[in-house]
This record gives sequence, C-alpha cells and structure tokens, in this order.
Amino acid sequence: MLKQRRDEVSRTVTAALIDVESNIDNALVSHGHLQIAVIQGRRSANLPLDAGQPGIDKMAEAVGHLIAARKAIHEAHYAFRQARTDLRMPVTSYGDFGDTPDMATLQAEPAALTLVQAA
Repeated sequence: MLKQRRDEVSRTVTAALIDVESNIDNALVSHGHLQIAVIQGRRSANLPLDAGQPGIDKMAEAVGHLIAARKAIHEAHYAFRQARTDLRMPVTSYGDFGDTPDMATLQAEPAALTLVQAA
C-alpha cells in the first residue's frame, strides 16, 4: 500500500515537473518569436533603430527571468531526484528526453533498460 502511494506520488510529481519544464521552454521559444517579430517589424516599417527600445529593454529583462526560472526548475528536478534516491523509491520513468540515469541507477535497476538493450 505504501509502495503504491509512493509510486503514485512519484508519477504525479514527475508529470507536473515535466509539464513545467516544457512550458518554460515553450515560453522561451515564444519569446524568441516575439524578438524576431519586433526586429523584423521595425525593419519592415522602416522605423529608426531606437523605435520600441523601451519595450525591447523590458523583453530582455523578461527573458532573463525566464532563464532564471528554467535554471531553478532544473535544479528542483535534481533535488527531487535526490529525494527519490534518499527515500529508496524506484525509478518509474526516464522520460522522453533529458538526462540519462546515473551509473548507480543503472547498476541498481538494470531491468529498466532491457528494451533499450534489445533495440
């Protein structure tokens, strides 16, 4: 029963964490599109170089915050990984992308990679 609850918590937290990581990356991509639109829009309208500069300054500030948030979430990901290890909870997923498991995990749970080895 405890194992089942821990596995459920692990899966719920993992899904939410991956969602946040994905949303931050999507926000950074959208921000890049906005930067392109602003600069190309200024060029297309043949406006002076300083047109919209206060807005561009704020965009630079915003992207700094997005990057800081991305870094903090990445650090949280590793903190949760350590908590999982400390609680001796099994790895339930390696995800579709991102970091590969560390060697200690591979040695402790070789069955988790049976499909990868067979490929």
